[in-house]
Amino acid sequence: MKPEDTEGVGSMQVFFPGCVYTFNDNAVPQLGMVNYAECLGVDLVLAPGEVDDGKHGCWFLKRPPVAVFVKPVGTAVSQVAWRAMRFKFPALPEGCVPVTSRWTESFAVQYFLKQRPAGGGPEKEVKCSMNVRRFGINLSDAYAITDYYCQGVSFKLDAWLAHLNLPPTGGGLQRAAVFVILTRWRAWEHVALLCPLWAAGDTDARNRVIAQFHELACLEPDLRIELTRLKGVAEQAKGKFAEQWARRWTLPCAECTANHFDQLGRRTFNMTSTAVDQALM
Repeated sequence: MKPEDTEGVGSMQVFFPGCVYTFNDNAVPQLGMVNYAECLGVDLVLAPGEVDDGKHGCWFLKRPPVAVFVKPVGTAVSQVAWRAMRFKFPALPEGCVPVTSRWTESFAVQYFLKQRPAGGGPEKEVKCSMNVRRFGINLSDAYAITDYYCQGVSFKLDAWLAHLNLPPTGGGLQRAAVFVILTRWRAWEHVALLCPLWAAGDTDARNRVIAQFHELACLEPDLRIELTRLKGVAEQAKGKFAEQWARRWTLPCAECTANHFDQLGRRTFNMTSTAVDQALM
């Protein structure tokens, strides 16, 4: 199946206390949950038939658990909400919320099946469709994020690691993988890489990486032309309205009377003008 056809709940195979997850939905907004909200795994309720290995350090699950107890990061769960949830899960640790396994909504998956016509003849591929549902925990791991997720986010001084290495299977990086990721930090000295961009002494790899980054940094001809045009239009507008702009920011506050507002010739300022006149009486 294609990933876009398996929307909804992801599988959960490994669990350990302190495991970092993200909520996949915002079904409980009163707890501050939003898309990709972070939480920490605290404990879990095993599914019937799951064998207890007795280790409890790291679970390698074979079935979706009944529930995972997680503690939202940066959001305190109220005592009222926690006590209400304990009616169903008496072992729920304080400050945690239970995330239970559930079925996704059914979605259609299309596939091709070879069939022989009823009247005989060679087999032909026939397009078929079936409805599918998935069952699992509505949590995702929070140990890696994509350039798409980073858009609009500021890492500030947080300890993030960027993985910018060229894929070993060939191909290259996309522009967003470079510019979106690297512009999330305040300064270059805050950027940390998961591993070196090339092996020490490997000149060929070094040249390939530099060439790839230079290629991504070059603007497309159409974009370069459009940016040049916009800069020219901005300079023209700046020269045309320079006098008005200067007067706008240099007008002494003491001269801002009702008459100045009236001179702007806008009806929307009539009420403001009247209010200023009354205040000056």
